[in-house]
Amino acid sequence: MSDDVPELPDGVSEQGIMHGQTGRVVGRAPWSWVKIVLVVLVLAAAIGGGAVLMSAR
Repeated sequence: MSDDVPELPDGVSEQGIMHGQTGRVVGRAPWSWVKIVLVVLVLAAAIGGGAVLMSAR
């Protein structure tokens, strides 16, 4: 393998296609449920914190 391409763990495969002239990439990125949950929690905390600050006025 080339040195600039990271290797995936055993049993993991990724597929993607890159158009040679336009550079457009087609494929699906893997979803991480941990990161999705963290983003939802951070957004909920930000909205909740903003609501508390606005109601204190």
